[in-house]
Amino acid sequence: MYGYLPIEVQKKISEGLGVSLSEIYGVVTFYTQFYLNPKGKYKINICMGTACYVKGAGQILDKFKELLGIDVDECTEDGMFSLEACRCIGACGLAPVITINDDVYGRLVPEDVEGIIKKYKRIMRDLSLHIMDIVQNSLSAKADKIDITICAHTDADLLEIKIKDNGVGMDEEFLKDVKNPFKTTRTTRKVGLGISLFEASAKNADGELIIDSKKNVGTEVKAYFRISHIDRLPLGNVAETLTTLIMAQPHIEYNLIIDNKKKAV
Repeated sequence: MYGYLPIEVQKKISEGLGVSLSEIYGVVTFYTQFYLNPKGKYKINICMGTACYVKGAGQILDKFKELLGIDVDECTEDGMFSLEACRCIGACGLAPVITINDDVYGRLVPEDVEGIIKKYKRIMRDLSLHIMDIVQNSLSAKADKIDITICAHTDADLLEIKIKDNGVGMDEEFLKDVKNPFKTTRTTRKVGLGISLFEASAKNADGELIIDSKKNVGTEVKAYFRISHIDRLPLGNVAETLTTLIMAQPHIEYNLIIDNKKKAV
């Protein structure tokens, strides 16, 4: 559970151990290893110590809130980013300073924030991160059921990844330009990188990306990769990705299918 203990889990712990819920809650809220809200894959921590605060940490924090659409101790819908504030990181010489997982950024101004977020959106070290990004599109399309299929067609040397949702879908005009990174319905940023980056990764591995969508029915994104291609990204930790998505949006129905077919498609 990665330290995430929502009240529903605390109730089960209370019943299982025969300890009052108030005692369980007291332990969870006392130790920083436990938390009530899910954390993102990238944990953004803003130092609000005196040196950082005087040099504009509050403005840095406000900019992250604006661009991510979340508040402190909240997580983005796709489970990619969570936002925290701490008393002191211990790097006053770099004020104002933030950390994102193990990365440190210092002497920041609000104008730096958008570039930092884009950097992590562009970091696609494996295909599971692409899946997470495409699922975000499904969530933005108000889907409450998302099917993820990962199939290795070994005889055809082909890896297929399919994400299908029951969201609002796209009309024909929007669908024609959806692979364009400057075509997006998002209001937090003017560039929609998810689909274009997914397509680039597929083409780099001698594959392709296909999108089918119907208005008020849903969308299906299919990407193909040559398994043996030297530039094919590794699949990555699919279990961790799905866990992150479920923790961020527990009311969404996710179906994961992993298959290994020997016949060519």
